[in-house]
Amino acid sequence: FHSGSFQLALFNTLKFIVIGVPLLMAFSVFMALAFNYLNKFSVSPVWFALSLIPMVIPSSATVMFVKIFFEKSGVINNILVHLGEKPVYWLNSGLTMVVLLLLYIWKNFSYNMVIILGGIKGIDREIYEAASLDGACGVKMFIYITLPQIKSFLSFTLLLSVMGIFKMFRESY
Repeated sequence: FHSGSFQLALFNTLKFIVIGVPLLMAFSVFMALAFNYLNKFSVSPVWFALSLIPMVIPSSATVMFVKIFFEKSGVINNILVHLGEKPVYWLNSGLTMVVLLLLYIWKNFSYNMVIILGGIKGIDREIYEAASLDGACGVKMFIYITLPQIKSFLSFTLLLSVMGIFKMFRESY
């Protein structure tokens, strides 16, 4: 506990949990609701399949993805230079945490989204119809029907999200 490296790692992990988990949960719920809504319009399953790509990409490929986009001569810096801006040193600056948070959300949202979407699909549509007849709007239905009905799914994905933070060592290293 007296090691500076350990204290820094502990602080960064706690910061990552406080910022990353809520962002991941919010984005996962948003995407699950979006796919549930788009399903009513027979949107091609290709979009859904594309959203699952981060779930099947190995960590080594993820590291290569980060290098391609965020290195000194990466894609994002090349775009910035063409726009007349100075390159940003994403991985050697205060922006490293932002890159890691984006990577964490991108890598984990699809798994959470599938679980939450399964919970949303399990809600009886008659509950929504009754609420609609009683004059409830979309926001009230989300707060008073959807969230309580998927509470166990949210708890499970919250646990997986916290565990996922501890698996980010390879990417952050």
